[in-house]
Amino acid sequence: LGAPRPPRLALRNTDRAGATSVRMDASRGSSSVPTTASAANDPYGHYQIHQDMLKDEVRTLAYKDAIEKSKALIEGKIVLDVGCGTGILSMFAAQAGAKHVYAVDYS
Repeated sequence: LGAPRPPRLALRNTDRAGATSVRMDASRGSSSVPTTASAANDPYGHYQIHQDMLKDEVRTLAYKDAIEKSKALIEGKIVLDVGCGTGILSMFAAQAGAKHVYAVDYS
């Protein structure tokens, strides 16, 4: 039967369109649980896809390298990262010297 599982912290979020989602505290090993039909069909609605992309070192480092090579274009500029997901590209832009970085995501 195994060891008892720690309690989960659930955070309920309702967006402007009225769609509701429940986020479980990831630090306790749980996940995002979509509660609407459209959210259930969203492949990016679950944390696992983001974790997989972050663990893909070739992909992540390719983005980091491209942003670092574009430092002259980014430095001192305002950056808007629409659909930022985890915000990793926003962080790379900040490291490249962006004046301000705005990271926006649906969820």
